[in-house]
Amino acid sequence: GQWSAAIDVIESVDDELGDPGSELEAEVAAIRGIATLNDPALIADFDRRRPTYVALARGDHWASHALAALLAVEAANRGRADEALAFGERALEDGRLLGERGAGAWTTPQLVGAFVQAEELDRASVVADEVEAAARASGSAFALLTALGARGWIHARRGDLVAAESELTTIFAFARDAGLLMGVTSLSFFLIDVLLERENLDEITELVEQTELGADFLNTTSGAMLLEARGRLRLLRRDNAGALDDLRAAGRIISALDFAPSFSTWRSSLALALPAASRDEALALAREELELARAGGLLRPEAIALRTLGVLEPAPAGIELLRQSVALLDATPSRLDHARSLVELGGVLRRANQRSDARAPLVAGLRLAYQCGAQRLTRRAQQELQAAGGRRPRLSTTGRDALTASELRVVRLAASGATNTEIAQELYVSLKTVETHLSRSYLKLGLAGSGSRARLVLVLDEASA
Repeated sequence: GQWSAAIDVIESVDDELGDPGSELEAEVAAIRGIATLNDPALIADFDRRRPTYVALARGDHWASHALAALLAVEAANRGRADEALAFGERALEDGRLLGERGAGAWTTPQLVGAFVQAEELDRASVVADEVEAAARASGSAFALLTALGARGWIHARRGDLVAAESELTTIFAFARDAGLLMGVTSLSFFLIDVLLERENLDEITELVEQTELGADFLNTTSGAMLLEARGRLRLLRRDNAGALDDLRAAGRIISALDFAPSFSTWRSSLALALPAASRDEALALAREELELARAGGLLRPEAIALRTLGVLEPAPAGIELLRQSVALLDATPSRLDHARSLVELGGVLRRANQRSDARAPLVAGLRLAYQCGAQRLTRRAQQELQAAGGRRPRLSTTGRDALTASELRVVRLAASGATNTEIAQELYVSLKTVETHLSRSYLKLGLAGSGSRARLVLVLDEASA
């Protein structure tokens, strides 16, 4: 996060770079680019040099692919999804990026992040698998952390919070123990939905809230990530004053970098945290976010802004906005946001004294929230449904959705062919713990007998279909 110091070093060697267009020039340019892209005090330098970065990215050496990965995440951060995908594919051409420098070195978070923010989750998942394979082959702990974090982020974006939590606990411990502050800030931001919706994660939540960054580091993208995550956690705890401070600070950094709602929907979070007396400011924030989201052309950020406006606007306008949000999310893989919009729609209808109309979206939202493993949203949906006079639907206590995060981790490893001893070593738990998790999982999955382990792959595939 000491970007200014990094630039000082880079400028001190400018005269030694050799021929224009060399690999050395491209690599130093890439490092300069990643520093300047993430610091409001330096972003003008990135924008001024961007045409040079584009030209250097056309080269045939590793650093050219690295620059393409950087340009991919820049485009994604700023809401240019098509451009992000094009640069992302350019970065992956010929397999050079992940095949060298320890599975791509610092470029891997940029690359996977570009695909996730562009809402190409299937492609992002494939790339994360490629990063993990390259990381294990090269022994790169950083790339392995990136792959696991990316997989958790993808699970969270899909609304599979149990699977996301299973990745989260492992990678947070890794980042904490290794002293990787940037890892902690990034994970807290990308996996914030897990912390907001899953219970019994107090240790990680406490780590996020107690993480401190130096003044220079705090005023960068990493600082904005930490501030936004902390602000949303404070909002959950009803510490509105602290939430407002954090979200405003995050917003100043993100706005100065010209990052789009595809990167952060901080305006919606801030709008919902504002007191009733600041309704005009809240509406202005939500409308600005909606305009920016529509300019980017991606459905999820547009739907989030519509949901925020729907909550803030009185009926019937608010109801129509929420219906639009639900309709948009129905066409995306973002099941958790879909559930949130359904529950908000039902709640607004109930408060507008349209109780019978409220029940259908509340039941749908409740079922979807439960399937996502969103424990707090599930509880809220149940309360809303009861207030609307509806009957609580039966929620399954069996099947994959009934597995805890720890059980799911053990089951997945068992399904991959790992022995109980290997699972215990992989997860740093006792053999008895593995056996207990498996026996409980078999019961929930309806498996019994000597062939249970062999049928795990089939059962998990069917549950994911």
